[in-house]
Amino acid sequence: MKLLLSVLCFAAAALLPAAGNGGLIGKSPVVRQALKLSFVDTGFAPTGESRGFRFEPSAGGTIVFSWKNDHPAWMEGRFRRAVRLPDEDEMEFRLAVDVPDAGFAATFALRFRDALGESFQLPGVALERGRAGRRELVFRFDASGKLEHWGGDGRIDRPLELSGLSMAFAPDTAGGSVTFDSIVCPSAGGVLDGIDVRLAAGDDLFLLSEQSPGPVLTLVNRAVAETEFTVALTATDFRGKKLFEETRGLVLASGESAALPVADPAELLGVRILDCELSAPAAAVPIRRRFFYGRMIPAGPGRPGNPEFLFGIHDHTAVGDCELRAKAAALCGAKVIRGAGLSWGMIQQLPDRWNFKESDEIVRIYERYGLEMMMILAFTPPWCIASPRQPVYPGETQRDFLLPDLAAYENYARVMAERYRGKIRLFETWNEPDISFANFSVENYLKLQAAGRRGVKAANPDAIVMNGGIALMTPSPGKETIQRDIMASVGTGCDWYAVHGHGPFPEYVNTVAKVLELRREFGSRAVWHSNETAMSAAGGMEKEQAETLFKKLLYAWKNGAAGYNWYDLVN
Repeated sequence: MKLLLSVLCFAAAALLPAAGNGGLIGKSPVVRQALKLSFVDTGFAPTGESRGFRFEPSAGGTIVFSWKNDHPAWMEGRFRRAVRLPDEDEMEFRLAVDVPDAGFAATFALRFRDALGESFQLPGVALERGRAGRRELVFRFDASGKLEHWGGDGRIDRPLELSGLSMAFAPDTAGGSVTFDSIVCPSAGGVLDGIDVRLAAGDDLFLLSEQSPGPVLTLVNRAVAETEFTVALTATDFRGKKLFEETRGLVLASGESAALPVADPAELLGVRILDCELSAPAAAVPIRRRFFYGRMIPAGPGRPGNPEFLFGIHDHTAVGDCELRAKAAALCGAKVIRGAGLSWGMIQQLPDRWNFKESDEIVRIYERYGLEMMMILAFTPPWCIASPRQPVYPGETQRDFLLPDLAAYENYARVMAERYRGKIRLFETWNEPDISFANFSVENYLKLQAAGRRGVKAANPDAIVMNGGIALMTPSPGKETIQRDIMASVGTGCDWYAVHGHGPFPEYVNTVAKVLELRREFGSRAVWHSNETAMSAAGGMEKEQAETLFKKLLYAWKNGAAGYNWYDLVN
């Protein structure tokens, strides 16, 4: 039970907003302050054709931009940390770059985005040949001047944000590099707007172990002037109990940083909510930021699971962030991941074109963390929609919800089971076939389910094949009998009976009661699995969500379920 409670605390933390972003709660009055941002601070990222170049963070927050080919045409990028600008008609910006080659020449232009999403670009400023080293380019914004624009009518709708830049190469440019150093720009915020606040707590999931030192709050002055201010910290636990508070005064010069160790009580396990308030004499209204982190006992990986009850988590993932998400699920104690963001059309793009690159990598990552994938065999690629089309819901426009060619579906199921034999043993034929995810009849779903099971069993007789998890245990329009028909098919059309059950715990109790009633009606000893069940955290419902997660888990276990998948890892 101690382990179970530690998982509960961890799961609650996993479902909270990302801890590194420090949500803004208040704002200061307009007391003009210029900001000096390194390119790493801006979150600069290439866009469009620029993705063929190399962008590498370097010392001091700079970004080294390099290219191998001769005669590149242009580069463009965006600032993921867009800076809101004051409502002024004339503004000045300074871009610092470092050029290693005195013969390099290019034209740079800054870009802006207005309140309606329209983009504007200043006239370019040329960097002339003749001198290597650090160079500063000055841009002057004049709202009355002519600005290149796209995505609107050319009228600036305030507020305006600094959103990116472009760079046009000289025609004779050879391979080389440029280092983007920093940009100085006006800010619409007050004197506190230039203070960047970040929390470091344990690892990249903001988790501390019992032995870990406390978190560290780092404050950096991005303004061009010295700033004097006060930092007030208050930490509470998941239930709102105050754990500690402290206040400190700081004076930071431009570019200076301060690291403040947070006095976290190591003997207390659980989720922390850290509120940080910045105030200053020149700012009548403080700025508040909130961070989340946890101090917990990991429930995995490396700890054995319960073979009689599979605890899993549904996740929508991709290779780019799969490693971090798999780590989070494993620390929660999960042994199964359902979903994985893979669809039939991603893997079999045409009848003779297969792409296993992403699925192979995801399976490898899951194996490293002791996780097995529950593979959903869905949805219909454009090339194999069955003819004639017979939708149950004519108003549903998504083609991948239509019935596929059943021979192609059986082949897809066989190929996947064969490729991942020994790695994936849990398969699911479609998702929520009782509603519009399956825009075809109950009769056709039962045929699809049987085809999928035949394909899987032909390649791996030991695999477990579930029906597409049923969304609701109440009759669905046009599919009133599907819950009963699937229960009747257990043993021939599927091996386990899969059911979902989103929403509050009392509704889940009713769902389970109807599953057990169907089993009794058919005299069935069918294994059932609660393979997707959720409770939203929207509207500040994190505590209720955490409680519901474990109430449902324990109730499913008590009533003989083979397992339980929480929906989902990030909510």
